[in-house]
Amino acid sequence: MSGTSLDGLDIAYVEIYQLQGRFYIKNRFFKTYTYTDTLREQLRQNSLSSSAKLDQISQLNFLLADFFVRCIHQFLDTFELSKNQVDLIGSHGHTFYHQVEANVVLSTLQLGEPALIAAKTGITTVADFRPFDIAVGGQGAPLVPFLDQVIFADKSPIALQNIGGIANVTFIGPGKELVAFDTGPGNMLLDAAIQILSKQQLSYDENGNWASKGTVHPEIVQACLQHPYFNQKLPKTTGRALFGAHYAQDLLRQFEHLSLSKYDWMATLTAFIATSIVQSYHQLLNTFPAEVVVSGGGALNPQLMAQIAGLLPEGVNLKTMEDYGMSSEAKEAVAFALLAYCTVFGIPNNIPDATGATQPLVMGKICPAANYSRILLHQQKKSEQILNTECAHLLSQNLDLLSPQEIIQLMHSSDYDVLQAVSSAQDSIATVMQLIIACLSDNGRLFYVGAGTSGRLGVLDASECPPTFKTDPSRVQGIIAGGLEALTNAVEHAEDSFEQGETIIRSKISPKDVVIGISANGNAPFVHGALSAAHQLKAKTVLISCNQLGDNPYIQQFIFLPVGPEILSGSTRLKAGTATKMVLNMLTTGTFARLGKVFGNYMVDLHVSNNKLEKRAVQIIVSLTRANEQEALAWLKKAEGSVKLAVLMLNSKIDLATAKQRLNQYKGFLRAALNH
Repeated sequence: MSGTSLDGLDIAYVEIYQLQGRFYIKNRFFKTYTYTDTLREQLRQNSLSSSAKLDQISQLNFLLADFFVRCIHQFLDTFELSKNQVDLIGSHGHTFYHQVEANVVLSTLQLGEPALIAAKTGITTVADFRPFDIAVGGQGAPLVPFLDQVIFADKSPIALQNIGGIANVTFIGPGKELVAFDTGPGNMLLDAAIQILSKQQLSYDENGNWASKGTVHPEIVQACLQHPYFNQKLPKTTGRALFGAHYAQDLLRQFEHLSLSKYDWMATLTAFIATSIVQSYHQLLNTFPAEVVVSGGGALNPQLMAQIAGLLPEGVNLKTMEDYGMSSEAKEAVAFALLAYCTVFGIPNNIPDATGATQPLVMGKICPAANYSRILLHQQKKSEQILNTECAHLLSQNLDLLSPQEIIQLMHSSDYDVLQAVSSAQDSIATVMQLIIACLSDNGRLFYVGAGTSGRLGVLDASECPPTFKTDPSRVQGIIAGGLEALTNAVEHAEDSFEQGETIIRSKISPKDVVIGISANGNAPFVHGALSAAHQLKAKTVLISCNQLGDNPYIQQFIFLPVGPEILSGSTRLKAGTATKMVLNMLTTGTFARLGKVFGNYMVDLHVSNNKLEKRAVQIIVSLTRANEQEALAWLKKAEGSVKLAVLMLNSKIDLATAKQRLNQYKGFLRAALNH
């Protein structure tokens, strides 16, 4: 977010998700990056009609984007974030010009080319929100009321007063009535005045220091309030064109004869801004707010806050966003994160009552980047109370109204979530694979423990190991809450017993074993009971879950698969099930490949138990030797159905007894035996 006050760029790292139609928003990090003097001066000069140059305005669009990109990289470094932890950039850009005539917005221009931001960060970027609202008769502003409505809808009557370059308010009244408009000038006027009065030595009145030393001149305040803008009806917005540097210059010239000191000027202009804010409440709101919450840079100006407090009726509380757990400076940046989130999910994100638009619509232009395939946002850190897998999926809210083709397209689009989730867990999957290899190499065993879909997936993977890798069925075992009956029928409350999970595991495992708990939501008591008992018995423990969990003393390794909300809310047989099955496939396939059950990419240790597998075995022998199919079948029979022995006998030209001895010498590794 780059404001009209020309301070710099605000960047917020925001987590957003939705549960049962309600947004949950957490601002994790925030930082402001100050413009260089050169860039600020270029912006200032080209915002004045007397000094603006077309080629420089065009160039500024790219210079600003470059500045934004550099700041984004610095921000990620500062807070130790990787690009993979950012799904989306919402960029308001810098409002360069907002043209209003006769209360009608003719045009708006925000600089900071989003295509360049997307290309240079590799992160999909959403920008240029205002033109969409203007296209349907709105003023393209204010846009922050969308966030205000999300956060403060239950606290009416309340005024959310932002004081940036321009001051604007969102009022939420009884019955969730919403009114929003620009109250008038904000920091833009104070900054322009102090720059003139200090002969460019100061860029802003830090902590209202100059204003605190001056005396307010009420006659000037009243004269300023005669500006036509303050008598306009709603909806209304304003900008630099009305209250920019030229306005400050005009005021200083108009009242030059009064010989005000520089401190008096700052005190008087501060009082003017405060008065214009409170006066607008009296003029334009049907109900006076019981509470006023201030955000933006103005909230950090003690003199401005004191002036506002002094003008509010008795009993009206004056607070800042900090009182609600959010930085006053971060609010607008957080708002555009939310607007961008809504853009990609197709959620209308303007408020016609605030902007004057004829209809709600989705604002913002999407610039795809390298991460576009995972545009359906993932949240990697959730609160323990809100489970990612239980959240409502924004795109499937009308699932029952979609056609079969639309349902298929929607479900297929979510497959990208699965791929990204598994991709993000590669390191932890590899760590767990090494753990399993070590345990099985030491004559340990692998146990999967789960309930419902998760339990069935564990049993399925375990049951596929003997025919695929010719393993003893005891080496990989699947345990499901409710026992064998639960494979085909739902066994009520089976997953709810911590003690049953403990009991089953205690009767089965040794310290050499590894126990992998599978729980899509991460909270199945049966699974946690099993892991707790396994840890007490000195076995290795792992949990696979699609929700982020806190540290747990009996879980040694954690595989987190952030697949996000399911198309069918809470049905973890969908994305969560698919991601889990992929991980289990990886673990056992990789483990047995490293334990000599695979040669190249062939299943040389498969168990020939039917005609299909016999044909597969023959094809493997043909591929690894010079034998034809008839010869391969004959050698397979000579080798007592062992593909490994048949290949070793053929390629090394040895008999069965020698082949058995050599393969045993190399602990079943065909490659090593062939290289003897």
